[in-house]
Amino acid sequence: SDSDITLDMATNSVDDQFIGCENDTYNKIINETLQEELLLDVDFEKTWKRYNNITNYFQRIIKVYTDPRGSYQKLNNAVSSGRLRYKDDFNYNAYHFFLTRTIQMYQVKNCTDVFRRTKIPFNSAVRGQEIRFGRFASASFFYNLTHFGGISCFNITTCLGADISTRSTLSQEKEVLIPPYE
Repeated sequence: SDSDITLDMATNSVDDQFIGCENDTYNKIINETLQEELLLDVDFEKTWKRYNNITNYFQRIIKVYTDPRGSYQKLNNAVSSGRLRYKDDFNYNAYHFFLTRTIQMYQVKNCTDVFRRTKIPFNSAVRGQEIRFGRFASASFFYNLTHFGGISCFNITTCLGADISTRSTLSQEKEVLIPPYE
């Protein structure tokens, strides 16, 4: 069945991998960007502060992202359409950076099959084609997990995703987080 969401290579998404500029970007985010962006999104700020006991930002961001009370939807909406605004008017640079670098740190060792279920129908004409979600996409090692939906099911081979199941707030879901650039 058809959906308003186009499944393609998501060319309008923010897909920066920070290759070659990890340290400079980290320093800018720690010293400037993070505090500015926390003030711009009250949900992000509340969730970030909820995990103040985790001082490693790369571990904290997994809790922030997987917390159902957090702002992961706002982040993903901005990422999915933010390519043209990314350098000048993108309010999730810190969130995007920490999550991207965390995925790179915990990347699966071998390409692996995971499953993503949704509450909305998608056009099945893309079956077998290469697509990108163009956002941070949660998937699971479990095929039958329907907590996030039972309408559509994507069988995904990820080579760049990260197994965050032991760090997630939803550890029982055996979650794998797929980056926007895959």
